[in-house]
Amino acid sequence: MYCLVRVQKTSRIEEDWGKNTGRNFKHHRLKGPALITKDKTGAIEPTKWYVDGIEYVRGDFCLILANSGSNSPKIIWDNGTREWRKSDWESSVLHRFHDPAIEYPNGDKEWWFNGKRHRPHGPAVIYGNKQYWFCHGEFVKQFVKEIVT
Repeated sequence: MYCLVRVQKTSRIEEDWGKNTGRNFKHHRLKGPALITKDKTGAIEPTKWYVDGIEYVRGDFCLILANSGSNSPKIIWDNGTREWRKSDWESSVLHRFHDPAIEYPNGDKEWWFNGKRHRPHGPAVIYGNKQYWFCHGEFVKQFVKEIVT
């Protein structure tokens, strides 16, 4: 169940959006910040964004994962698309080991490995009922198991 907890303290008002799953409460809100603090004048202090209890930073058109220590999506776009990325000091590439690196809200999926479309035992791109095979970024016209593995 989703809920809003509003607490009025002496100098400020705190709003906490989240999910209550039995005994656990997770900060969660997709359409706005999960933690909002207002002072007595109504001015909003810096807010925090959470999805399923994991902290994100608000970008221009997306939420960006605040810490990279989880298996959660690195970027959640405003349209609902979720991306998993592997980052180093210089760059960030689409990457996920066994699962799709991009999941679209309509159910379409793309598998990426080290910045290249790749899936060893199945199609690397699924758009609706269409499937496309890729091997290390190269499109494979005819699926031959020996080529892909």
